[in-house]
Amino acid sequence: KRVDAEIRDHGDYGVEVQFLYQGEFAYGRRWVSRELAVLEAEDKRRELERGGWRIESSTDARVEG
Repeated sequence: KRVDAEIRDHGDYGVEVQFLYQGEFAYGRRWVSRELAVLEAEDKRRELERGGWRIESSTDARVEG
């Protein structure tokens, strides 16, 4: 299983964090700043790690379980 987080900048419309499960869109939320979007992605990463998922690489946000 795999979860990826993508940060997408929509200019004046904010910054979105999208979570993909097995490469398929699962959830997205738009924030007013990149900082807030990254915080949500980091929170989800910690939640998954507590649940036993492991980080595949230190250079990306991919988490496997």
